[in-house]
Amino acid sequence: MKHFLLINVLSFLLTGNVFGQSEKPLLYKIEIENWGLLLGPNTTWMISKDSISVRRQNLNGTVEIFTTVLSTKEKDSIQTSLLKVDLNKLNRENVDNSAPDDMGEFDFKLTVGKATKEFQIYQVYLDSIFNLVKQINIFLPNKYDIGYNAEYFRFKK
Repeated sequence: MKHFLLINVLSFLLTGNVFGQSEKPLLYKIEIENWGLLLGPNTTWMISKDSISVRRQNLNGTVEIFTTVLSTKEKDSIQTSLLKVDLNKLNRENVDNSAPDDMGEFDFKLTVGKATKEFQIYQVYLDSIFNLVKQINIFLPNKYDIGYNAEYFRFKK
């Protein structure tokens, strides 16, 4: 019994949790789709703990696919940014109806642990999402950047 208690105490001191579980979720998944009538290609990004995959359907019907495997450091940096997003505070629709027509819309689906949140963004700045996208874009070639960035808001009043 003393041995069991000692292991639990050491586990708590080393991890901050008696059961040795990290505060970071065991699972995360990020799905983003960028689309619009005048935008051009529809692009989908799938980010998991292991990789980032991009699928782009061009106007001429061709499909481009890009995949990159994430290092431990890259996984951790994306996960850290994701954990700063409060899923409970995100509205289902984040739309600025006064924005110029067809600047491209973003559909997001974030899964953190067992919680999933789906929402849409059209010309609305959400700080935690902006920073998450910025972090993901670090690991993508410019050609496949997620367009929810400063350039996206260039026509915003």
